[in-house]
Amino acid sequence: MERREQITVIALVFLMLFTGTVNTIATKYQDIVCVEYDDDGVTCKRRFKHFVVQSAEMFLGEILCLLPALVGVIYRWLKNNFGSPKAPKDGVSWRTMGMAAASFAVPAFCDISGTTMLNVGIFYTYPSVYQMLRGTVVFFAGIFTIVLLGRQLSKDQWLALFLIVIGAGIVGSVSVLPIGSKHNNGKVIGASNPLLGNILVICAQLAAAFQFIIEEKYLSRYKVPPNVAVGLEGFWGFLTTMTALPLLAKIKDAQGQPFDDLPQAIHEIKQNRTLMIATLGSIFSIAFFNFFGITLTKRLSGAARATIDACRTIFVWIYSVNVGWEEKSWVKNMLQIFGFMVLVSGTSLFNGLLTSRKKKKIQEAKDNQLGEETPLITSPSPGMSLQFNRKYISNTMARSFRLGRSLFSSPSSSFTDMDKGDANSNEEPLLTAGSVDSTAFADDMVSGEMDLQ
Repeated sequence: MERREQITVIALVFLMLFTGTVNTIATKYQDIVCVEYDDDGVTCKRRFKHFVVQSAEMFLGEILCLLPALVGVIYRWLKNNFGSPKAPKDGVSWRTMGMAAASFAVPAFCDISGTTMLNVGIFYTYPSVYQMLRGTVVFFAGIFTIVLLGRQLSKDQWLALFLIVIGAGIVGSVSVLPIGSKHNNGKVIGASNPLLGNILVICAQLAAAFQFIIEEKYLSRYKVPPNVAVGLEGFWGFLTTMTALPLLAKIKDAQGQPFDDLPQAIHEIKQNRTLMIATLGSIFSIAFFNFFGITLTKRLSGAARATIDACRTIFVWIYSVNVGWEEKSWVKNMLQIFGFMVLVSGTSLFNGLLTSRKKKKIQEAKDNQLGEETPLITSPSPGMSLQFNRKYISNTMARSFRLGRSLFSSPSSSFTDMDKGDANSNEEPLLTAGSVDSTAFADDMVSGEMDLQ
């Protein structure tokens, strides 16, 4: 990797972590802002509590991902002919493009339910626990892969799912149980009902995993760029939430308050400058987070992006502890860190960034064998095509050697090397059909996370 490329990747990693951290903190900050006080002017009577409005904010940020694609479409249309638009030159009709745009309404509905539950969950639980428990989406996606897609998981991936369950159990239990609990001045403002919040966050990951499965189907069918897919889901999500908000204003809770009220939310945002800053920060941070995440996925991989994104939990946790959103308990914090490490290990193992020791030795042996054979095919005889697979080349060289004449001549080749090639000519390919499916699913599943906050 060139130096300029390294600098670019480092910058993308930093910007992705920064915008992702800002998004989580800004969303939590909206939840703790007091919008109405008692007569004494000190006691908070009501906090900013508009979960569907917050979902609309996120979808509005996702719509911004459509701007680059929209500018490109307008530019090409103006450049071709200043009249009515024609079908693209690549043969894709406008009808097909319309069907592709409409199809992303289905995962958008999953995104709406998942995002709303996330907004309710972070309202009641700690922001760091909220961020950690979002890693359970890998577990549900793996289960849906078996049940809905009929795919098989490797032993490493099953071990990864087990680690994810254990890690989530540790993180969730520590946030609920009074383990070494020491509140800051008798009160922690970051979580009013951690158990309810944790359950809602995990349920939201169930909806998100189902969303990823649907996205994988439509992305492969219509070949839609990831940023366009995010923007389309943002469009459908924003349209649906704006339609539902007037109806939700008619639904009252036990205290007579509406479930959500858009005019009231707008009024509260206008009256509170810090709340307005947090709202704008939430909208633009999710837009830039998706943009940097997509760009990083193209340069590295979806698995690498998932691991990098998990690191923002550390920054969210550090900030939350310093501002009093988390309990300052040494025992509880250490257990949370341990559970978080188990979660990250499970996610990395599922995405192929970590492998078991036995599998690693087998892969190294195959890589060494491949390295021995590679120089033999660098100078093919005239008319010989290079479009052979590895197994066919090995068998051909073995037969040619037994006849006393090699099809691929190399001055540095020795009889010993040829014997090795003959002995291993019946090896299985490095990538089987099952492993390709698992790897492709991991990358697609991780790329689908960008659709969330």
